[in-house]
Amino acid sequence: MPAQVLGLPLVWLTFACIIFAAQALAQTLKKKHNPKLVHNTLTMMGSLYIFTTALILSYYVNQVNQLVAATTSEIIAINHLNVTLSALPKEQRIEGRRLLFDYAQAVAKDESQTSIERERSEKAETAVKAFQYFAGTNGIPSKTQGIRSPAITEYNKNINEFTHDLIQQRERRISLSRHFRPKGLWLAIAAMFFTLCKCAFLIQSNGQGQWILMALLAAGPPVPSLLLYIYSNPLAFGLVDIAEMFNAFFAIQPIIFLDKQETLKSSPNLFRRSSGCQCESFAFQAPGMQSIAPIPGGSCC
Repeated sequence: MPAQVLGLPLVWLTFACIIFAAQALAQTLKKKHNPKLVHNTLTMMGSLYIFTTALILSYYVNQVNQLVAATTSEIIAINHLNVTLSALPKEQRIEGRRLLFDYAQAVAKDESQTSIERERSEKAETAVKAFQYFAGTNGIPSKTQGIRSPAITEYNKNINEFTHDLIQQRERRISLSRHFRPKGLWLAIAAMFFTLCKCAFLIQSNGQGQWILMALLAAGPPVPSLLLYIYSNPLAFGLVDIAEMFNAFFAIQPIIFLDKQETLKSSPNLFRRSSGCQCESFAFQAPGMQSIAPIPGGSCC
């Protein structure tokens, strides 16, 4: 279990300690306070605490939404690259797709876990560099005979553009996984909560009423701060599941794109023979997705 999840009870325990400390301080000050001033302070601190936590929480919720958008854009970039690789000859196409899906698997299986601890994955880093090198060294000459398809003609442009998109969205996803949580912010929230509790105990000096008040303070006001802690650790608490997003979109299986026989043994549904092409090429077809047929007039026919 991630350390961030284990820290959630610790956050609540900290607020419980603040409640007891505020109650103890209120007992010593109950004869030396101005009731009107206490009422005004309680109203002000209650509003300030709720406003501050709600404002920060809305920021973190927006960050979580951006993380989902960045991960989705990264998946779309991989899909675009897969389509672009259709223009390559069979050997290069299979190799390119193997490198591409090696990267997708590295993210789904490895980087989705290291991101919880705000770390990069060495496997994903190596895989994306390998594909970047492949994309830079496996272009198609623009004047190759027999190439008439616009997709093939624009291959060099598309492969560079989508590879750039993939790297850019990956960096964006990683940066959004690392939420900045300044300690001063939590100290300010704790100070506001402490003042709120102290004023509440000064107003309610009745012994039985104080126990009810303690229960209410423990059940209500800490909730925004607990949500703040949860949303500042979206990967640890499962608010964003990078592995599930990749697996759901690609239905990734442990596939090795080496040759026709190995591919069909690993996953007979991933590649199917194209009915419109008489050569030994295969059209990509992930489970639940439309197939990507070979480009007519391209190098696969």
